Amino acid sequence: MASGAPLSPFPATVQWTGMLTPALTRSLAKAGKNTGISEPPVDWDAVQENFTKDGCLNDATLQQISDFTRVATHARRDLEKELKSQDPSREQIHQLAKLDKFLGPAKQVQQAFLEGTSRAALQAMVGASFTPLASVAAYLTWNPAPEARVRNLVDSLQKLEDGTSPMITRGNEVKPVHSETIWPTMLGMLDGAAQSARAGKPVPVDVQYFEMTSSGFLSKLAEAARAGCPVRINIDPSRPTQTDEADLGVDDAPRKLRALLQLTQIPNVDLAVSIFPVAEQLKSPRELMHRKLLRVGDQVLLSGMNANEGSGENLDTGYLMRGPAAHALGEEFNSDVKLSRGKGPDEIYGSRLMEQFATGTVAMTTHGLATTLDAIGGPTPAGVRIPSKPSATDLEELAGHAGVELGDLVDADQLKHALQYRSNQPLLLKPGGIELLQRLYQRIFEATGNQSNLARLDRHQPVSEAAAGNATVAVGTASEQREALVLQAISSAEEFAYVPTFVITRAVARALIARRDELRNQGRELDVRVVADAGVYGFGSTPNDEGFLALEDANIPVRWSLLARGDTDHDRKIHAKQILTDKCELVGSTNLSNKGIRDNWELSSLVYFDPNGDAARDANKKRFESLWERESIPFNSYSAAARLEAPGLGSDESRKRAMRQFLGAISHYEVQSGRWVESQLMANPMLAQRADELRMQGVAYGYARMQACREVLGDDGFYAALAQLPQRAKLDELNSAA
Repeated sequence: MASGAPLSPFPATVQWTGMLTPALTRSLAKAGKNTGISEPPVDWDAVQENFTKDGCLNDATLQQISDFTRVATHARRDLEKELKSQDPSREQIHQLAKLDKFLGPAKQVQQAFLEGTSRAALQAMVGASFTPLASVAAYLTWNPAPEARVRNLVDSLQKLEDGTSPMITRGNEVKPVHSETIWPTMLGMLDGAAQSARAGKPVPVDVQYFEMTSSGFLSKLAEAARAGCPVRINIDPSRPTQTDEADLGVDDAPRKLRALLQLTQIPNVDLAVSIFPVAEQLKSPRELMHRKLLRVGDQVLLSGMNANEGSGENLDTGYLMRGPAAHALGEEFNSDVKLSRGKGPDEIYGSRLMEQFATGTVAMTTHGLATTLDAIGGPTPAGVRIPSKPSATDLEELAGHAGVELGDLVDADQLKHALQYRSNQPLLLKPGGIELLQRLYQRIFEATGNQSNLARLDRHQPVSEAAAGNATVAVGTASEQREALVLQAISSAEEFAYVPTFVITRAVARALIARRDELRNQGRELDVRVVADAGVYGFGSTPNDEGFLALEDANIPVRWSLLARGDTDHDRKIHAKQILTDKCELVGSTNLSNKGIRDNWELSSLVYFDPNGDAARDANKKRFESLWERESIPFNSYSAAARLEAPGLGSDESRKRAMRQFLGAISHYEVQSGRWVESQLMANPMLAQRADELRMQGVAYGYARMQACREVLGDDGFYAALAQLPQRAKLDELNSAA
């Protein structure tokens, strides 16, 4: 609910059932008596007796526990500071353990109270008949919303539940397209479009991606346009980032804008480009147009996969659709094109950000510099790739084509150092470099704003709305709709809920836990399993720590991804935004993060399974189980924290420190696996030849290299070999020591 909502009091059956248990209360009371803290006074025996009698704790008791917990928290913090400055004594470590034994259950009591309060407030708002009450209340506790949004969310969920939601479409043909099959499907759709056009039947092609810079994808797209297909494109503009070196770090935007210019220079084609006006529509240039959609004729592929170099190697999810759902997605794309039509820099980036280009410091890497030079000097045809780490010769040639001197763009010594060490460190742009970047923006806005481009954007050919199959699909576009689809997937699960995900927040984790507990209270068990992506930010943190810890605290099986690479460079990810249950599957572009669900411009679909048996459900379940067994690894943060540093025993911060160490070890394993794959291909030319054959068939580079190895070794042999890598032994050692 909204922050600051009233917290008390509510009936015991509403507030505490299944959340604050007798065992938890006993643990809290026993640990509270043993902390050695006497002020503020709490009658712990009375706490336990009151809960046993009433099934809840009254406001006065809760306030006492809250005050006591605050004192215990400060005492623990002070003690840990002491221990960091000196060798700990046995008594100090013992006292720290006593405090942790209390603070663990105290955190659970606070959590139970907050979620119980949220549940009661939600029930008071919507009534007792609201089926997804437990999951929604738990979710809103940790991702609160204003009352108006909550009411819209509830309305959407109720209509999904009774089948009257305008999001629901029936009569669809759907085909799951997951992981290694998505990239070949994307390229195959474009090949099919070109073939149809050459046969005299051109089909419309609509393309919308957050990232669209893959040379292979752009080449196929250009081929479809040359064959005669009308092509319309909508992309996210990318936004500069603040760096240690400069006010604005600019690398992604030149890549995206160069791709658009490559396509607009193709002569005599029906192709139009547009850039989504993020600043205007989302009220901040920092938000994302994050949608990923490819339409060819009456088929639409909705997935979480981007169209940049390396996208095809990630674990992702999607569906290829025909029918009313495909029509709805096509109409949404057309709406986005209308929003983007003819928009300029202020609507796209915001006037304040554009001013920074003129007044602030700007930096880019050698790759960004090469991309900008190519865009100004040509650009080269669609399908030509700029090296990720260009050489001095590459840059000199590109500068010559652009008619500029490198020394006028960046500092010569900085550039020499970056090239010598093949560094990705951003280079400060001189005034000449900033002027070159501004020329790039000017060129792209001239291309998107000219009358012929605008006229081509207006040529909308709707996707057929005719029934094409028997599947039911709910399509979510607005933020509240997509949030409702996430919660509908969780709250309707009855047998299993499997979540391989790029991001897992505490809010989504607690919603999963609440559904598990709700069914458990009815005597049923829900098999909940989560695999979180093990990637870390540049500063060493992960977006998944709070979600992971929440699941671990609730005894939900949760693992980190452990993905082999096709080479040492590309960091494969679980990029999926998937919730797979016995009832349905959530797919699309929406990450299970607060920002992804609430703020970004996204698309999601809920594909409902046939209750009489569904081959897609069974195949996707088997795929997840393979990921669980072969490409993920468990981790116990409690025991890892204890192993890492006794003074941090049990604290969330210590658990996170241990987690970061483990994730670092996973990263080293991934690089080592890439070296191993490279060594296999170097030692066996037949493997390298097979990998090239697979790439020619559209298989992504990394998958092609790994698949070639699997074909020779077999799946069991492939994963057995990876298990013998030294860094895998290190991971197993960390787990066993923990």
